[in-house]
Amino acid sequence: LDASATEGEVRRSLAAARFVHVSTHGRNTSAGAAFQLVYLWPDTASDGRLHAFELLDLDLAGLEVLTLSACESALGRFDLMDDLRGIPASVLLRGARAVVGTLWEVDADAAHTFFAAFYRQLAQTREGVRRAFRAAQTETREAHPAWRDWGAFYLLGVS
Repeated sequence: LDASATEGEVRRSLAAARFVHVSTHGRNTSAGAAFQLVYLWPDTASDGRLHAFELLDLDLAGLEVLTLSACESALGRFDLMDDLRGIPASVLLRGARAVVGTLWEVDADAAHTFFAAFYRQLAQTREGVRRAFRAAQTETREAHPAWRDWGAFYLLGVS
């Protein structure tokens, strides 16, 4: 949270926690998906920019879900072999079971509605990430009926 959300702390959390939520700004780099990033708090050890390629040395086998409410955080790029690259791909390649991100810039109120509903569903029903995602998407669509508001959220992986 705030100044404690450094690159080192987020990397430690990703490797140690079952659920990690990152709410910050991000940037997709379509010309080089390994450079897709989220902005964190800078400190003496890092510039506060966590890139996709910086996640490839982590063991994320215990991570059930990474949720990224940063804009365009579910995007990446397909290479010539049709492999997805970017933050979601890096996390899934390292063992995480699922990533929830966004496909475009998201309205803050819609993001709050979606992620609050998503985590509430996970805690209440324990029926898995897919069902929690679907329920959150439905609740967000009811509260924010414009496609641009509820349609931005995207689930990758399985759980």
